[in-house]
Formats: sequence, structure tokens, C-alpha cells
Amino acid sequence: MAFAIEAITYALGEKAIDIAKDFPSFIPVMSKTGIRTVHESEGSALDLAEKSLKQLLGLDPALHGSVGALIVVTQSPENLLPSAACSLQYRCGLADTVFAFDIGQGCSGFVQALVLGEKLLDTHENVIIVCTDTYRQKLRRSDRSTMAVFSDAASAVWLTRRPVWNITAQSHFSNGGGGNLLMQKVPKGLNPEYLQMSGADVFLFTKNVVPIVVSRALAQGKLAVSEVQNWFFHQASKLVLDHLKGAIGIETDIHTNLETIGNTVSSSIPILMSASLDSLADVMCLCGFGVGLSCSTAIVTRE
Repeated sequence: MAFAIEAITYALGEKAIDIAKDFPSFIPVMSKTGIRTVHESEGSALDLAEKSLKQLLGLDPALHGSVGALIVVTQSPENLLPSAACSLQYRCGLADTVFAFDIGQGCSGFVQALVLGEKLLDTHENVIIVCTDTYRQKLRRSDRSTMAVFSDAASAVWLTRRPVWNITAQSHFSNGGGGNLLMQKVPKGLNPEYLQMSGADVFLFTKNVVPIVVSRALAQGKLAVSEVQNWFFHQASKLVLDHLKGAIGIETDIHTNLETIGNTVSSSIPILMSASLDSLADVMCLCGFGVGLSCSTAIVTRE
């Protein structure tokens, strides 16, 4: 079904951290990450989600009472139950008729939610996707490889039936056999469980798998690389983005905001898109990849 992205709002963790100042030993690696500032929140992912969603609801007085479906993408739930979507529905005063559910996915989560949200527009006039994560609460403070990369953030995306865009192709990859490469276990006692990331292995996954998934989506859409005008990749690191650009054969600039935003997990693509929402080209590629291991790519074309 054709759809429109009416608006995107987002909220970053309230504390901006200067990598060079707070992690001086990491300065030699900053040329690879491309990240100079990350953002940390003292609150929960649900707090950030509420802030972002209330910003979105404030853009149109009629929207508050007409949200039909609410999808929350998070791997930082405040509670194991109830769902973050139900908690967010209540906090923001949405109608109790809202179809609210969570997607427990990370960096590929927004693309997956968009694919589902587009289908939900068949029966729900307004669909909102909220992505929210506070990954910094999962990190071991001594682990500079993650502390200097991840940011806390939330984003809210408003979809309607207005015929502007179509998802003309999509391709997905899931392999839980590599789940241990980027993992946080559920604590079974009083001791916390921290995020475990094998950066080199995750990079190999990105290098070997993501170009294939993108190529499959392009083939399904009968498009050449040169026909895609806007590329929105998950903001993993500069090293990753530079490699993908070369491996896929992209000759134009790709969107990036790593330097001042950092890696915001599932919110990275929505935050990236928000800067150019009024000037999007006719053919876009959206690609999220990471924890799972998973990758989801959608080709979005103008109606």
C-alpha cells in the first residue's frame, strides 16, 4: 500500500559526551569510528520514547486521538512485561483501541517495522513507529570500544495512507548462529550482564552479508545501484559505511550523521532521514544490520 512519512521526531540522551575528552586513549581509533560525540540518558528507554512520541503528537492536534497502531522497536525494555508499546500508549494518553506491540530487534528493527507498518495501513489510518534504546546502560564502563560508539536515543515516525511512497522490494537475513557475537544475557542474579561484542566478527558479517542482501533487494526491484538516489544505512561506524559504499559500488554520497550523533541502534535510520525528510529523492534504499545477526533492506520509491 502507498504511504507517506508525515514527520519524524527524536530525542537523544541528555548528556553529550566528548569522546576525545572523556576517552583520550580512544583518539587514535576515532578516524575509524567517525564518532566524536555520543549521548547518554539517565532515564529509561521508555522515558526517551515518551519524549520523542509526545514531540510527534504535538505536531498535529488531530493525531493524538487518531493513532491506529503503535509499534515500539526496542532491546532496552524497562520491564520484561508489560510490553513497552502498552506502557507508552498509557503514558502518552493514546486511545485504548490502539493496536500496540513491540519488536525486540536492534539495528535492523526500523526497516522491519516499516515493512509491517506499511501493511497495517490497510486497516489503520495512522501508524506510528517508535524506536528506542539505552544501550549505554548495557555497557561495561571499561569497554572503550562500545562506550565510544553507542548513544541513547529514541525516534518516532508517523505513517499515513497518503500515496507518496511504495516499498517496491525488500530483502532480509537472519542467522541466530552468530548471536553470540553481539549479545547481552538476561541477569539471573544480582550481578548485571553487560553487552558483549566481537567487533571484528561483526564487521566480517557486515562485509560479507550486507552487500548481498542489498543486491538481492535491488535485483527484486529491477534497479541498478546508480538508480538509487538516497542511501540510508544503519550508522554503525565510518569504517563500516566506507566499506559498504565501496563493496556495493555506490558512487554518490551517502547520508551520515555519525560524528555528532553516534550509533543509536534502531533509531539511526529515522534520525538520519529526519534531516532530509522534505527533500527525499524518488528512489531510496534503507538498510539496517547488526544484532541478531540480522539485516533488512527495503527499496522505497516515489508513487
